Order: sequence, then C-alpha cells, then structure tokens
Amino acid sequence: MIFLAGPRQVGKTHLAKQELKKQDCLELYLNFDLPEVTEKFRQDPQFFESMARNLPHQRPTLVFDEIHKRSKWKNELKAIYDRDIQYFNLIITGSARLDLLGRTGESLAGRYFLYRVLPIGLQEYLGKISLNPPPSQLSEIIALLTSKASFPKEMADLLQLGGFPDPLSRGELTYRNKWAMDYRRLILREDLRDLSRIMEIDRVETLWRLLPDRVGAPLSVKSLQEDLKASHEAVSTWLLNLEKLYSIYSVQPYSKKLARAVKKEKKYYLMDWALIQDEAKQFENFIMSSLVRSTSTWTDLGLGPFEVCYARNVLSQEADFLITKEGKPWILGDIKLSQTSIEKHLYQMSNQLGGIPILQITKKTGIFQTPHSNTLVISADRLLSLFP
Repeated sequence: MIFLAGPRQVGKTHLAKQELKKQDCLELYLNFDLPEVTEKFRQDPQFFESMARNLPHQRPTLVFDEIHKRSKWKNELKAIYDRDIQYFNLIITGSARLDLLGRTGESLAGRYFLYRVLPIGLQEYLGKISLNPPPSQLSEIIALLTSKASFPKEMADLLQLGGFPDPLSRGELTYRNKWAMDYRRLILREDLRDLSRIMEIDRVETLWRLLPDRVGAPLSVKSLQEDLKASHEAVSTWLLNLEKLYSIYSVQPYSKKLARAVKKEKKYYLMDWALIQDEAKQFENFIMSSLVRSTSTWTDLGLGPFEVCYARNVLSQEADFLITKEGKPWILGDIKLSQTSIEKHLYQMSNQLGGIPILQITKKTGIFQTPHSNTLVISADRLLSLFP
C-alpha cells in the first residue's frame, strides 16, 4: 500500500485521483468523510471488491481517503491487504499524520510505504521536479548552481501566498486571506475535534495565534502555560495534535557531537509560513519548510534517512539548521535576510562536527559567494531551484 500523508488541502486527493484517471477508474475513489461510503462499508465491508474486479484492468488502484478517522482503521486495512492485495493496489490518503495515529491494534509493518506531500516549494512552483539524489559534496552543489538562474518573483509569490495550491494558483492576496481564515476554522473546529477529545478549542486557537511570533526560537512550553493559563501536559498535547494534523512541525536540537550543546527545547514552524508577519521569521520558516520538504522527499524515496535539526550551545550561539544524513552531520547552515558574512561560531561548530560544509542562505537576490572551499553563501531564489 502507499500512504499519502500531509496537510489538509495540500493536494493529496488530487494526486491520488490523477492515478485513477490514468486507469479510467475514478469510481474506485472512496472518501470515508462521506456518509454514503461509511454506510456501504458498514453494511458490506467488502463492497469495493466487486467494483474493482468488474473493471477491465488486471489490477486497478483503489483509493481510501480519510479512512484513518475510523476507530479500527489499521485492523481493517490489514485484513483488506492480507485478503485482497492481489486484486488491486491501494492508496491511502489522510490530512492527519498516518504515521502517528492509531498506535494500538494490528501492525501494518511491511505492508505500506509512507510518502509525505508537503506545501509547494520553489522547484515545483517552477514546474521542474527533480527526484535525483542530492549531491554528496558541496563542490558538486556549487557546480550545479553555477548554471542556475535566479527566481525572485516566484519566491516572492511563495512568501506572500504560501505553499498551498489553491491560494498560490489564484495569485490574489484577498483570496489568500479569506482562504486562511477558512483553513484555520477547518483545522481547529473540525479536524482537531475529529482527532482528539480536546474541549478547550478556544485556547488552542489562542495557541495558534501565538505561534507565528515564536517561530525561529526554542519554544518554552512553560511560557505558553502562563499565556494560556493551562497545564504543561495540556499545552504539550495541543502542540502534538497540531503536529499530527500537519499544521505545524518541530525541529529538534542536535547535540551528539557538539560541545556544550543545548539539548532541551524544540523549535516549531508553521506549514503555512504566509501567516507570519515578521519578515525575518517568515523567511526562516520558508527556508526551513523548504529544507524539510527536500529531506522528506529524499527519505521517502529511500535515499536517506535525512533529517533537519538545529544547533545551539550554552553561549546562545546557534546554527539555524543542521542537515543529517544517515544520522551523521552533513551540512551546517544559517538563514539571513541580507547578511553575507559568516559568523565565527559556525566555523567552530563545523570543525566540531567533522569539518562539514557551511551553507548560508540569504533572501537578498544575486548572491553567490564561496568565502572558503567548504563554504557557500547563496540567494534562496537560486539555491531552492535545485532541490525538490
């Protein structure tokens, strides 16, 4: 089976239906949010089998959308897979985190691959998707980027409108603003309710409004407790559930090979970076989302595992991101609006981590500098056209 997981309205259903259109079997799309589908399933849990077998295709594709909202969805999928997988392929889509939900019940290990569908990045917006392995050395990245053009207008569109297909394709800020209000309501008033038993939706909505100003810094749950007048457990649960719904994501601090590293607090970022008003915070969120998108793609394709962390020591010196490959430090980096000079502590951190490359990404266009052989300072609108 293939699991497509990611934020609501990011395009998972569209991708799944495109596959069904290729096979001319759109009737095999089953949305478990629809009462008629759940009723059919209740009356006859195998009703879709005859639908699939009556089609001319030898092995058609069947799509189950939002089936994870059923209480015993893992058990049901396991039974369907074990009984019928020779008759059809299965694509499972959902707007909550399929990899974190339903920890009880039968295991699906060995029966599926998870692919994450995340907000659109610069390369996809340009219509140029590359699923090649990432370059292994900074010198290879530099060689590839030498011939790359800059795309300041397209990056400005993404920053202002976000990476969700509907408002981005419309290209209108007024539409984007109305879409964002409806999206918040759907996440907090419907999806969060379906996912959990949280009753204090108003306070979760307050948390949602506080998060844009806290992007880019280690998040203190204690501070949020005071602002929200809630317990540590409650705030932690709310954050976890917002992560499960792919409305936010966290980045862990890296500490394994870094002297005097801070190990405690995560940083949180928004899937919809266009909600952030502060220019520096918005740009950092956009870059982090782009890096997470690339590393998730490489990992899901079996080229990894890759992960995005951050590094911070007790002197409050920080590297905005550290990309690891197979658990080992790979690229260390910083995110700046216009600064091109590299701060000394990054060289120190790089040495502690085995002399890994340093990559400084700036919002300022037209930047392509190599201060040292293992260091690159580059404009985001040039760099991000290279990565998926």
